[in-house]
Amino acid sequence: ASREFSSLLAIDPDFTLDPFLVPPPVIEVYERQKALMTEQLKEIKKAREASKASGLDASGGVLLERTTVIKDVPLATAFMPFGLAQSANGENVKGVVFGGIQGAFLAANVGMWIAGYVVLGAKQDASLLSEEELATYKSLQYGHLIALVGFTAAYGFGVADALWNREDGEVVKKTQTRRPLTPAEIKMLKKVAPAPAAAPEP
Repeated sequence: ASREFSSLLAIDPDFTLDPFLVPPPVIEVYERQKALMTEQLKEIKKAREASKASGLDASGGVLLERTTVIKDVPLATAFMPFGLAQSANGENVKGVVFGGIQGAFLAANVGMWIAGYVVLGAKQDASLLSEEELATYKSLQYGHLIALVGFTAAYGFGVADALWNREDGEVVKKTQTRRPLTPAEIKMLKKVAPAPAAAPEP
């Protein structure tokens, strides 16, 4: 019984027996063994307090690593055309819409500008064109200007939308991992861990 009680106290130095469940002779043997192990139990308690103060557990210690991924959207990305600003904010569908509108206006602008020069041809002077050619040339020039204004407006609206919905610094993902400490890390922690405070004298 003394040997079993010694093992029990080594595991839990503060363990006590319930007098309502355990016969008095057994409690007497237990208390006698506990008295014989007083110094040993003090050393066990001191070692556990030191281990707790150093942040080490019974398995030797665990390192907890936390990783936070933060979305970085520079201010300059809000001024990118063709829906790229919206895509940088994570709004891909909106980026396709803005890109399509701006691309259509730009294509119409360039196409009408080129078509106007094709109509003008080698004459290089609109006054030399026939009435029909002049009407076509003017229509292309007006269309060119309207497309330019449309592209500018669409681009400006895209910049405003990107600035309004910009989410710089937003937390995208958080992860947490645990791994056992290596012997070298445990040794280093024991060196830097504060010593447990001494118990006050009675």
